[in-house]
Amino acid sequence: MRRARDSPRPGASAAPLAGNRLWIRPAAPVPGCARAGPPVCPAGKGARIPRRRASRGVSSGLESFARTDGAPGSGEGDGMTTTGWTDAASSAPRARIGGIVRRTFDALSTDEARVVLEVRPDPVATIRRSGANPYRVLCFGGGVLRGAGLRDHESGLPGRLADRVTARTGRAVQLDVVVESEPTKPAALAGLAGLRLRRYDAVVIVLGDDGGQQPLDQWRGAVVGLTRLLVTETCPTAGLFVYESGRAVADPVAAYRAARSVGHAARRVEVTEEVCSLTGRVRFAELRPILGAQQPAGRFSDTAWDDWADFVAGRLEPAFAAVDGAGDESPRAFRNRPQHEAFRQRAVDALRLRRGERDLVLDKEVEAVRSRYRVRGAAFTVIDGAAQWSKASTRDELLVIPREAGLCHIAVGTDELTLVNDTLLDGRTRNAPLVQGPAGIRFYAGYPVHSPDGYRIGMVCIYGTNPRTFRPSELEGLRDAAARVEQHLWNEALRSRTI
Repeated sequence: MRRARDSPRPGASAAPLAGNRLWIRPAAPVPGCARAGPPVCPAGKGARIPRRRASRGVSSGLESFARTDGAPGSGEGDGMTTTGWTDAASSAPRARIGGIVRRTFDALSTDEARVVLEVRPDPVATIRRSGANPYRVLCFGGGVLRGAGLRDHESGLPGRLADRVTARTGRAVQLDVVVESEPTKPAALAGLAGLRLRRYDAVVIVLGDDGGQQPLDQWRGAVVGLTRLLVTETCPTAGLFVYESGRAVADPVAAYRAARSVGHAARRVEVTEEVCSLTGRVRFAELRPILGAQQPAGRFSDTAWDDWADFVAGRLEPAFAAVDGAGDESPRAFRNRPQHEAFRQRAVDALRLRRGERDLVLDKEVEAVRSRYRVRGAAFTVIDGAAQWSKASTRDELLVIPREAGLCHIAVGTDELTLVNDTLLDGRTRNAPLVQGPAGIRFYAGYPVHSPDGYRIGMVCIYGTNPRTFRPSELEGLRDAAARVEQHLWNEALRSRTI
């Protein structure tokens, strides 16, 4: 069976892709179709015949959307497949193949075996809300976080949660979304640890699609591994939350028919709650099913998304208050520390930015910033080894200068806005070549651009030859521009599979 181009390999998680995914899969086994495996000649028991492509027709068309109950394209489970049938010379009459095709389409027209068009948002995304002193939140996992049937995460739990956090706290928020359907698996935990969890004010784990009928002892061990990672890899004051959404995403009809599955799900919730309570830090809750919330194809109503977002935001608010009073032990303090240069440089290299090549999207961003603040120039610069070079600029040429000769290497040392209204009055910039030399820079402001794992790779900056009197609150547009540059770089990297 041919695998769809965007379908993951058997046993592998879906690789991040820029753009939505559209999978066509049957929601239930189709009667009259064979399991995946080598073709068997109907004329003789166990006799093998060479596999050949079916003739172009209805049966060949089925091959394009054959899926199983396992991962899309995995070829495992009790799903539909056409690989067991061939038009090779054998004693099987073609009428038998035609009968199977007819039974297949008859089955697809019933409720027990319906074809589901499943649209999903990007598995990696960032949701931002403008404002001062943004909170950083990580949402990791599957279940309702997958946003089945939605075009993007803005319409699902992450976007609605960001709206409610900003409304409750009056602060900006940056919410990073990483969809992983099996967040307790070793590979997923390794990826979670690589996200540098200490920089987050809160970490939200959503369970739901993983586990299934996994024995409870195995599930307990998996949750212990997850909670141990959360406790050891985050700041002591960060909020840690685990939400179970398995019963919310389950097909209500199937759950009603399988009483054993319902009981297993309830016991699984109890085990997860018990393990989380033993840590003293990880708070557990279940995102319960909402009557009438689930729509066809696994979608949820707006009421369900709003209720879940309100519930999660209400639990985040006191956690943010604790983080604000933590001082040097807070994630905010960790974000503002100097970063290890070797790790930072590795993050720059991973993005594979091409020096000397303009990017029209980034050029438009910096031109918009220059026009908004009415300054002489704006640029997106990259701090790369011993050099500082421009990837986008309002100048005709893209400058490449020594790192120490510029101003952005000073600003990249902090995670906050760098504002110098008069460079001659600031000890950090007074003797810089761009200030004392022919360029005569007297005003500078910049906000860092980050890699997906949080390293500062460069700056979006504005500058001028006359002193200015900006207040930090007036430069929130610079922060927003840096966020858009980040998202563009990440999307380009995902398209080229460099990260």
